[in-house]
Amino acid sequence: MSKKADKRRHKRRVHEQADRQENRRQMQRFVAEQVDAARAAISRFATAASDLTVTPDLATEQLLEALAAHPLMAMLLADPDPIELLSGGIAEDAGSERATELALAVDRRRHDHPALLWLALSLADKGADPSLSESLAQSALDEALARPPTAVPDHAADAESPALDSPGAGTDVGDDPDGDGPGLDSPSAETEVADDLDAQAVRSDHQPQPDAIATALVRARWRQLRLGDALRDLRGFCARWPSSRVLMETRALLVAVASDPEAPITEDQRTLADIELAYIEDRTSFERFSEAVDTFIAGHPDLSRNQDWYLAEFLEEVAETAELGEFDEPDPIADGLVLERFWLSEVDLYDDDVEDDLEPDPDGHRTVLGAFAADPDTDPELARAARDWFEHVEYGLWLGDWDHHHDGALWVTDIVTRRPIFAAFHPDQLAGLPRWSVLVGPIAPVAGVWRSGDAMLVLDPFLADEAAESVRFVTERVVIEMAKEQHVKPPRPSKQVSRPRPHGVLSDLQEPMEEAEAAITAKVLSSYLARLVAMVEQDRHRAPNMRNTDGEPVEMITAFFPVEHPALLRRRLSAGADFESQGDGDADDTVSWMGREMTAEEAANSMAQFRAQAAQQGWGSIEESDTPRRWIRGILRFEPAGVRVEVNSRARLDAITLELKRLGAGDPVIESRLDPALDLPTSGARMSTGRSQGAEVDAAWMDEWITERIPALDGARPVDAARDPRRIVLLEQLLRQFEYDADVVAAAGHPPLDVSALRARLGLEEGLAGIEP
Repeated sequence: MSKKADKRRHKRRVHEQADRQENRRQMQRFVAEQVDAARAAISRFATAASDLTVTPDLATEQLLEALAAHPLMAMLLADPDPIELLSGGIAEDAGSERATELALAVDRRRHDHPALLWLALSLADKGADPSLSESLAQSALDEALARPPTAVPDHAADAESPALDSPGAGTDVGDDPDGDGPGLDSPSAETEVADDLDAQAVRSDHQPQPDAIATALVRARWRQLRLGDALRDLRGFCARWPSSRVLMETRALLVAVASDPEAPITEDQRTLADIELAYIEDRTSFERFSEAVDTFIAGHPDLSRNQDWYLAEFLEEVAETAELGEFDEPDPIADGLVLERFWLSEVDLYDDDVEDDLEPDPDGHRTVLGAFAADPDTDPELARAARDWFEHVEYGLWLGDWDHHHDGALWVTDIVTRRPIFAAFHPDQLAGLPRWSVLVGPIAPVAGVWRSGDAMLVLDPFLADEAAESVRFVTERVVIEMAKEQHVKPPRPSKQVSRPRPHGVLSDLQEPMEEAEAAITAKVLSSYLARLVAMVEQDRHRAPNMRNTDGEPVEMITAFFPVEHPALLRRRLSAGADFESQGDGDADDTVSWMGREMTAEEAANSMAQFRAQAAQQGWGSIEESDTPRRWIRGILRFEPAGVRVEVNSRARLDAITLELKRLGAGDPVIESRLDPALDLPTSGARMSTGRSQGAEVDAAWMDEWITERIPALDGARPVDAARDPRRIVLLEQLLRQFEYDADVVAAAGHPPLDVSALRARLGLEEGLAGIEP
């Protein structure tokens, strides 16, 4: 191809790109103009609504005319937040009586446009008649339930995202990969956008969904101080729409109010509220459902055998991945996790040799729960529970404020997808749980309450971040392969990271994943349980990575070197700069083999520990010397026949052997060695960072640690990281691990590190509260 052709092609592409950019700018201006016009129309309605000389019916008529003229106005009125501001402003300017009159007028015309219902409900809420919002909400809910059912948005989805088979998925807006499509540079682009806005304006989902209307009804009853009635209604509504975000948020709010003994309600309402709180805490419905499924499986030999195979394969995968020994047994919680996961697995429901073949459920799911729900002998309530579990169950790495919950119920967030759920946990699962623990397992709605499964694996913050990173990596690869299979432009792989990102910290700062991505991630996580259990087992069985001050693996070694003249050897060693005699120079004195000079932090910690020991032993005050302090690499004890050497690594043994043999010692005889990786008990993968060494030692360590350069903070000092938006999340990750370890130490009966004091020195007493994401 000639250079001229290349130039022409390049020039054409430059012009096409410029045209696309100009069209984008034009459409952005067009949409901005439409938004401004819609907002201005809403402002004019607010003015008319607040003007007592304008009748409520006339103000409503003007609103309908504006809705017909401005498509985006309906979209704005479908959002509860601006509606609340609008109705609140009208009530404040014109009074609650006017708000009531307007609510009635708007309600009379709400069938003329779907966007009017929420405005009527909101105005009634601000009105003078507390029962009006309840009656309007009840009437609207009855009408909504009488209509053909429509899908209720998922509890974690705030926006729609394209499916993987969508023509636009994975393609930037305006791109035309094949060069033969109109793209945004089409002359009709602005017209198409206007048509889309008109279509959006009349979409049925501008009408509040039934779960949103039910929420308005519940809140109306609570505003009349009918807390018990509101909670009782919530039970039924949550059972009907278990994934409704608005209902979940309302339940969390009312549970917190009902848990307050000072809540302003009557005794009768208090009794009702207590009944509902007890229902949320009571796991009888879940236990009944779980036992019924287990009985169903046991009653069908094929299912029972499949379950045994499923469990065996799971445990075998755990053992292989974690490289467990022959006598190593995985955590018993693993059994519970896999058995509940088996409920969702597809099984062969048909057997030519069995007369009572299992039938799939009405939706055709050939799963354990599908067969259970479709079985004619299954109680309808339990069949409903099975369908809810199958449809809504969420597997995640759940992080919550475990110390603060109401009757076992609290908000938890999956640190991978960052989707929150208000769920009830078994009290034993929360008892003594260290701060920042992450629970791995299923949460699903049962009889109107989101509940944890029976088995929940506990991870510490660092291990949870590792697990989340692993799940994200695998999910990304799955999405890339799915996109390739469907001939969709795959997402660009993320960059490899040297260490796990602080997913637990970021789950508090970043928005939840979009629905499509989160759904795939949750499915990957549920099928990744064996790997997660294996990570826990690897962490539990991993030997402590102990190293000395030279960075060498620790191995305690005692060796004896034969020497003809030990006293002469001692004098020769003492004359060197790296050997110090401990005593008055007698032949049997020990000699210390000195190492590198301590850092300021190390010297302060060493002196603080020495002073603490001196105080315990009654040695009196200890004066600090100006002489640089050095580490001791080994101890040499001189005897009539030779010298006994104690070191803590093979490298140091090799080094001292060369030196002693140079001075005339014989070959060493190894008397003892202790390898921590083999001989020390290991109850966990990491050495605890949460144990106190005493107030003075802890204070000295904190003073120096906050000014040391920490690799986990990208080489920054903690005191600087606390003010660095890029590194403060890494610092918070470290502090949370310290707090977790401190709780573990305290539970074992040992003095914990006062991490709150460390936070105070860094100005992070409130964590990341108030930090911009």
